[in-house]
Amino acid sequence: MMKHLGPHFIGIGPEKTGTSWIHRNLEAHPRVILPPLKELRYFWENANFPREKFWSRLNRKNSWHRKQYHDYFRNRFKHYLRNPMHCFSDRKRFAWDCRYLFSEHDDDWYLECFDRSEGFVCGEISPQYFFLSEDEVRHIHKLLPDTQIILSLRNPTDWIWSFARMKIKDNFIQSNDKALCTYLDAAVSFYKFSRALRYWKRYFPEEQLLVVFYDELSEAPWQLYSRVCDFLRIEPESAQIPQLSERVNEGSYLKLPDKFREKIENGWREDIEELSSMLPSLPRSWKNMKE
Repeated sequence: MMKHLGPHFIGIGPEKTGTSWIHRNLEAHPRVILPPLKELRYFWENANFPREKFWSRLNRKNSWHRKQYHDYFRNRFKHYLRNPMHCFSDRKRFAWDCRYLFSEHDDDWYLECFDRSEGFVCGEISPQYFFLSEDEVRHIHKLLPDTQIILSLRNPTDWIWSFARMKIKDNFIQSNDKALCTYLDAAVSFYKFSRALRYWKRYFPEEQLLVVFYDELSEAPWQLYSRVCDFLRIEPESAQIPQLSERVNEGSYLKLPDKFREKIENGWREDIEELSSMLPSLPRSWKNMKE
């Protein structure tokens, strides 16, 4: 019998749309198995850094994405120095660490990253996947035709402001008005939600694609969690109710200045129109923005 490989599901919502919340609550579920780190980012890296060698991955000076590898290597190296016998007592994890850090990352490597133990559901969440090109989405479907897709979305106005604040915090953009205007203009042109959603809907049928909204995190976290569990065909864990209302990786609050709000809303007005026709369940607050 042929061994099935790869994830049962992938979370593809962009950063700052509740992906960390989804990851934390699925990770706590007794029937879900996730990789040792949240974001594998394989398909994004395959498009931007194909066939990257391990010594390049560990050089954090050359690209922001390599910081994850550098930090992972440092943390696991320290762990094995303190607990050398874990190389033998937890050989599965030691093998995963070595493959993640030192192996060539290709489709076969990706498929082997997941533990498909009987009775469990496995998957990963990589926010960078949502805005991939159509060619890359086609590649994912060809490799993983039966995989379920969880897509979390957030009102573009709130999303891009939260995303910009994260970029400022990480020193990728400056906090002055000129730099912010330049960044927001570029973001409006590049981050088209309707175009990205069209690609995913083109290759994955409705029964394999679950769309959830960031709004639900505040308004109905249990219902959101239950919908995700139902989609994955697992029972929601009522024991997790206390932590469902807790935010994960929540940024510091900073009100969106009116001078930027108008720019953002005008830039995404047409995109919201298209999303409205594609997603009948689009929250009312999103639709009000276009009126």
